[in-house]
Amino acid sequence: HTRCLSDWSSDVCSSDLPHRRSVRRPQPGVRLSANQRLRVNLTLTTDEQAMLDGRDGPAVAMAMRMVTELGRIRGAAELVDIDSVHIDGCIFYGQIGLDLTTRLLELGGQVRVPTTVNVGTMDLIHPELIRTDTEHEKWVATGGRALMESYAALGCRQTWTCAP
Repeated sequence: HTRCLSDWSSDVCSSDLPHRRSVRRPQPGVRLSANQRLRVNLTLTTDEQAMLDGRDGPAVAMAMRMVTELGRIRGAAELVDIDSVHIDGCIFYGQIGLDLTTRLLELGGQVRVPTTVNVGTMDLIHPELIRTDTEHEKWVATGGRALMESYAALGCRQTWTCAP
């Protein structure tokens, strides 16, 4: 069988990754389901498997692909129930973070438990204090604001602190 990692735009088979042992590729032109791509070593409940398979929509399925792959990489035996989340990756380090949150929003994503956010790139109360003298500073300020707005649009509580 073939193990593949998946994101919203492509499938990367483990034989493409140098730190994994090579495995047989799927037949050309064959699209594998999320379940077939992610033969995780952790045990999922029926509900978790249904989320991974897309029952709750594409944003939840995408999030579950990330969670289950991280769990598999870390050797988790199972997922645990949570009551809340604190997101630590809220500073704009480049386009990829904004791409992630934007894609989740495009897919209809919303947080499902109370979620707070760590510090962001911008001071939303005093935006005039942010330096925007260079093109790079303008790019960071614009991207930082957009990232913070996308977390808010996902339903995160706008705490913007490391000590919620």
